[in-house]
Amino acid sequence: MESTTRTRELGIALRGIREDADLTGDELAKMLGWSPSKVSRLEHGKRLPSEVDIALYVASCGVLREKLEEVLELARATDRGYWVRPHNERLPDELHSLTVQENIATAISTYNPIFIPGLLQTKDYADTLFRRAGLIPEDGIDLRVHTRMRRQRVLAKYDAPRFVCCIHEHALRTMVGGPEVMHGQIMRLLEVFESSNCQVWVLPRSANSFSAVGSGFRVMSYTDHRPVAYEDTRAAGVFFDMPGDVAMYRQVFTKVTKEALTGEQSRQWLARLANEYDRME
Repeated sequence: MESTTRTRELGIALRGIREDADLTGDELAKMLGWSPSKVSRLEHGKRLPSEVDIALYVASCGVLREKLEEVLELARATDRGYWVRPHNERLPDELHSLTVQENIATAISTYNPIFIPGLLQTKDYADTLFRRAGLIPEDGIDLRVHTRMRRQRVLAKYDAPRFVCCIHEHALRTMVGGPEVMHGQIMRLLEVFESSNCQVWVLPRSANSFSAVGSGFRVMSYTDHRPVAYEDTRAAGVFFDMPGDVAMYRQVFTKVTKEALTGEQSRQWLARLANEYDRME
């Protein structure tokens, strides 16, 4: 079977349980009386196990019932070409799912018409966004900011994905936290130009297509799986697995990047904007 966002996350969760138990795939297969290929396909999201298989797998690794319930919840979920991960007051499942997909991606393309993308935000910018939104309890903000900063490590790991980000001018000029915060944020974006695997393109207000219309999204590509698109809404994060849906998001991304400034033009534009915010301070 073709893997999906959900089955990949389930497989990664099971592999983590096995590795925590200090077992190899072959050792676990022998304990269960399975073929090594069955364990491998399950852990790569290419086989949807029954609840009995999951219970046997987890029990063989000596895992507590609480962890079993978490894995079973993933297995029981349904995905019909898309997978909805609701936001809630605790650290949302959507963030865990997004982190899993980012860490196995080989390429990430993202368009942001309203805010700087999370993978490039500074701590001060992220903290201000969460506090301004007013949707998260005060005692949950620090955890979310910390999680967002940890997610950014994906861009610096040895097998980091190719990251291409297109940001609308509207997002860059929206004052979040004052000139000092914005100056620090723009300087962070300028640092990205020193990275070999990251690109930042600015979509100016003068662009005709998709001028600050709609919400941000990303498309993630993989070596052994079909690509997936992701869009964050106010109530939930939604992953799209169907090829037609992914193709639509890719088409939108291609259109906006055609009207964006080139890499060097974007760097110069951001440098001028950083000076503007510096003078405001």
